[in-house]
Amino acid sequence: MRLLSPIVAIAAACTLFASAQPPHDAPAEATAQAEPSLADVAFIAGAWRSEVRGQVYEEYWTAPSGSSMLGMFRWLGDDGRIRLLELLSITHEPDGVMLRLRHFRPGLIAWADEDQPSPLALVEHGAGLARFRATDPTRSPHEIVFSRQGLGLTITVVFNDGRNPIVFNLASTTPHAEAMPLRGRPAAEAWERLKTLEGRWNAKSSRGWEEVCSYRLIARGSALVHESFSADPGETMLTIFTPDQDRLTLTHYCAARNQPRLVLSAVSPDGAELDFTFLDSGNLPDRAKGHMGRVRIRFDGPDRFTTRWMWYQQGGEEWMEEIIHERAEVNQAAPPAQPGVDRHGH
Repeated sequence: MRLLSPIVAIAAACTLFASAQPPHDAPAEATAQAEPSLADVAFIAGAWRSEVRGQVYEEYWTAPSGSSMLGMFRWLGDDGRIRLLELLSITHEPDGVMLRLRHFRPGLIAWADEDQPSPLALVEHGAGLARFRATDPTRSPHEIVFSRQGLGLTITVVFNDGRNPIVFNLASTTPHAEAMPLRGRPAAEAWERLKTLEGRWNAKSSRGWEEVCSYRLIARGSALVHESFSADPGETMLTIFTPDQDRLTLTHYCAARNQPRLVLSAVSPDGAELDFTFLDSGNLPDRAKGHMGRVRIRFDGPDRFTTRWMWYQQGGEEWMEEIIHERAEVNQAAPPAQPGVDRHGH
């Protein structure tokens, strides 16, 4: 019996599809980390799709719930008919996090040569990276690697018979996909890092204004509040970071009179850069009206960090502001209010 991944099944049945994506080396190995959990693979949750010369390939994963994630793969031919169906599971077990899959023909008829799935164990993981390896070294594929960058999911299949890896790039089709959240451990680690910002900071904007702002923990440490006094003339704006079950959100109370909510969607490999992207908003009838659509936070050290704010309006990102923060002295007084730059058009 030979176990195939969703992508390997495609390659075996459709050489046209396999040749459409040039093979290259598998992603670099991730640094060994603590005992893995479903949180380390939660980034694959969602809907993913690619189309090559009329052939459609779709893969879907649920978010982690309990001790499992469930997946489904569908291959449609250029005539729209089902060529292959596949059911997958990722489970957290005493032996670790395991990937299993089974193949079906139309009518949910199981492949005759698959009496039972052969498990692949999660052996390496990092920010947006999960590597599964066959527990039986004689089985092929030897490894299946998932790597996410933004709205793309790359699946790399590594063989043990000398063949080059096959790499496929899938695009997200999940609604509000730009805000597909990172869940579990990456969100928890980002929250711990954000909490180190508590205190007062000297802020200097690329748009010319300066201020002393504050970050403070409230509600028994469940929310981090940032107060800004000079970003908009005569206005105070708040940004509140809060864990939301297994994800991390940011709500910006803006002088534009709306309250966009963003969610942590990407973390750099070293954990020093956090990306938050638009999820939804209060007082925003549609996204044509201007609002904050993206925020990036970069930690440059214990006493310095940088934020970048992206303004979204009329279907596009219109400008970006960068604010450099340096930790203020304990007894430093706030400077007098100064004219700001009206960036919201009112």
